[in-house]
Amino acid sequence: AIAVMEAIEQVQDQQGVVVLMDLGSALLSTEMALDLIDDHVRENVTLISAPIVEGTMAASVAAAAGLPLSTVVEEAQNALSVKRE
Repeated sequence: AIAVMEAIEQVQDQQGVVVLMDLGSALLSTEMALDLIDDHVRENVTLISAPIVEGTMAASVAAAAGLPLSTVVEEAQNALSVKRE
């Protein structure tokens, strides 16, 4: 949880932070980390269920392109759908 908290604090900006989780233990660690973070940071953290590898790649490309946070989240969540088609 401490490592997750430190990572969130390191990358947080005005748009916010997206945390991708694929397992229940990741959710528990992230929720514990959020309990340790200041309220103003916590308010800008979005937790999503997404495949780690594919979701991270899709989210990174969207974020690097300067797309809004909502699009970054959507791209991460849709990353696995390409494999299913």
